[in-house]
Amino acid sequence: MREEDVRATDIGMVPLGYGRFVRADEIVAVLAIEDGRGPRRRTYVHVAGLAAPIVASRS
Repeated sequence: MREEDVRATDIGMVPLGYGRFVRADEIVAVLAIEDGRGPRRRTYVHVAGLAAPIVASRS
């Protein structure tokens, strides 16, 4: 596969719920929901330049 085929040419915005969006190329990590995290679990989205993760909504 060529590099041109893999590279994103149109970086979009990723919706995190309730009107919050993050640039796709700024997302560093996404921590999925795990069994041991307890009730009202949400996915944590780590964004470049922010110290704390953003909590993604389920809506």
